[in-house]
Amino acid sequence: MNEHERRVAAIEQLSRDIEQYERADQSELKPWHNDYFPFC
Repeated sequence: MNEHERRVAAIEQLSRDIEQYERADQSELKPWHNDYFPFC
C-alpha cells in the first residue's frame, strides 16, 4: 500500500470512528480520538 492509499484508508477509518464517537460517551473515547489528528 502506498502513502496515498494509507492516507485514504486512515480517513475512511476516521469517518467511521467519528460516527461511533458521536453516538457514544465522548469523554470515554477522547483519548484515542486525539491520536487521529496527525492524519489530518
